[in-house]
Amino acid sequence: MFGKLNLKRILYSNVTKLATGTLISQLINISFSPLLSRLFNPEDFGVSVFFQSISSILLAVCTLKLDSAIIVSKSEEKANKLVIISLFYTSLFAILMYFFMLVLNETGIHLFSSGSNILLITLLLLSILLGGSNSTFSNLANRKMDYRVMMWVPIINTLSATCLNIILGLAGITGYGLIYGLILGQLISTIVLMRIYRIPKIKPEIIKTTKEFSDFPLYQMPAILLNTISVQFPIFAFSYYFNDSVTGWYSMSQRVLLLPLTIIGSAVAQVYFRKAAILYNNNESLHSLTKKLLTNSFIIAFIPMLIILSAGDKIFGIVFGNEWVEAGNIARYLVPWFLMVFVASPLSNVLIVLKKQKQNLIMNVIMLFTRLIAISIGATIFTDYKSTILLFGIVGFFLWYIFSIYIANLTGIKVWVYLYKSIAFFTLLFVISYFFRIMLL
Repeated sequence: MFGKLNLKRILYSNVTKLATGTLISQLINISFSPLLSRLFNPEDFGVSVFFQSISSILLAVCTLKLDSAIIVSKSEEKANKLVIISLFYTSLFAILMYFFMLVLNETGIHLFSSGSNILLITLLLLSILLGGSNSTFSNLANRKMDYRVMMWVPIINTLSATCLNIILGLAGITGYGLIYGLILGQLISTIVLMRIYRIPKIKPEIIKTTKEFSDFPLYQMPAILLNTISVQFPIFAFSYYFNDSVTGWYSMSQRVLLLPLTIIGSAVAQVYFRKAAILYNNNESLHSLTKKLLTNSFIIAFIPMLIILSAGDKIFGIVFGNEWVEAGNIARYLVPWFLMVFVASPLSNVLIVLKKQKQNLIMNVIMLFTRLIAISIGATIFTDYKSTILLFGIVGFFLWYIFSIYIANLTGIKVWVYLYKSIAFFTLLFVISYFFRIMLL
């Protein structure tokens, strides 16, 4: 009994540390957004967002996802080898992409539509090098369960980037100033991690080790890449089928609904990943850990999702202005989907622990294509954005719900028990929100 209480206390403590780091970094972003929006114009933000989108896609593949293997490796020696190999592949990928983009630029194919393509390509090279290194050392920190270090890394990153952005903005150096801040944040946080975790002087055995963990580049890497693309896809699709207003409303609703996932979900995912790996390597069951996590995730999500479902349009109108009321309505449509993402996304790491990366890839392929089909059907048959987004949200909900059932079953949770409790949860959520909605009208 005392062992279970101690485990529960440790898990809560570790999640709290990581969530605190993410929360503080988000508060820094939110606090200085009004100032930055006056120092930099919309075009500057547009270039920065486009740069970060490309960078995030490339970062999904630069380590061949061998950095994730650091957490599940059974021995310290193999984990250290994976650190070196991940850094090697990051450097190799960044250099190859750099010259590839230079060749494209010389042939008249420009990756960036404005400004100096050579400079932006060089900055992209640095972003890949630093981002891949940061991810590698962060996973090493997770393996060692140094959650205090992991708490400070996003804070240092965001604070460094924001300070440089403000300095450059006040000095009138706009243009790529936001990107310079991004690079500085990555640089300082990576330096901090590298000073804490020295690169071990051992022979990495690149080919042998890569073959041993081949499921990561073969299945995990394309799965993460597809997931990254599918997250970015709706923005482009809504811009194509409808207009910028719909895209803006969807983006705002997504940003608000993702806050719990960003602050709490990412922390839970990192702690669960490492703890599940330890239990699995010790031939212990994941049932109790996963059951507690599922239960607590549903409980945590209930109140914020109930509020959005009941009064999303009114809340958005009060907080963001009357022009954002429709974003609140869209958020109401998407609540079931994002609730399941909040619950199931942290648990998806169990597929890595159980060496089922192939199934994870299959699931991401299914998710991408069903999202494509849902938006295409909604836009061409229903022809209005509300029906399209509602269909998109319903499809997303059922996909993540099925995914959560699969994960629960893998960890020994009985399917009928999970179905019974989850259906009861959603019934309660919708009934209460319905009555609250009537009271507010």
